[in-house]
Amino acid sequence: MLASLHTISDSVRAEAGQIRGHLRFAMPAGLGGAFIGHLLGRLQRQYPAVEIEIVVTERRPHLVEGRFDAIVTTEAPPELPWMRRKLGEAQFIAVASPAYLADRSPPAKPQDLAEHVVLSGPRGVEGLMTWPQLRGTSLPVRPWLVTNDLPLLRITALEGLGVALLPMHLVFEDLAAKTLVRVLPDDIGATVAIIALFLPERAKSPVLRAFLTDVARYTAERDAARLAAPAKRGVARRAAP
Repeated sequence: MLASLHTISDSVRAEAGQIRGHLRFAMPAGLGGAFIGHLLGRLQRQYPAVEIEIVVTERRPHLVEGRFDAIVTTEAPPELPWMRRKLGEAQFIAVASPAYLADRSPPAKPQDLAEHVVLSGPRGVEGLMTWPQLRGTSLPVRPWLVTNDLPLLRITALEGLGVALLPMHLVFEDLAAKTLVRVLPDDIGATVAIIALFLPERAKSPVLRAFLTDVARYTAERDAARLAAPAKRGVARRAAP
């Protein structure tokens, strides 16, 4: 009932082609600043009459209990009864700072990570610590640091504390500035979908539709621009004997 009233309100306020309303959504920290931050200026220019409320949380939020219009996430269990829309993809890669690698041989194969300091995100659902491989099964790792705060994980990598697995959108500028370099780019990594979850009643909301469409368009444009950029980002390589 509440969602239906919100939708009617949004429709009435979408006057003269200008979308008005309030948008409240939740997302994990790893998608917060780096993913949505660059988009907010664009949303403000395009929809100045829309008020935006962002809740960053590592807990799994509930659409109804949290009174959210949408949840942006990389995890969407199929049993959830909510509607979903793919907004783009997040590529996870292994990175380290040149300072960390200065006195060490960069890993030449995934198993070499056992000889390095590993900085990792949270454990999997079964409590196991693994990193995804582009081919084959996940690789067991023994991290020195485990945290669910991806921005913190990025900082520890920049500080030269070890090798970290991070989303590309969080470290793209660091790679371009060569303050971080990729490690095992042909072996370690994964691509996950970025998904918006929302109630069926909210699908007709002009505010929500505009937000989802613009996020998807922004993600596609961002990925296309990165593919078109010169592919000269650093890759750690083992020194010649």
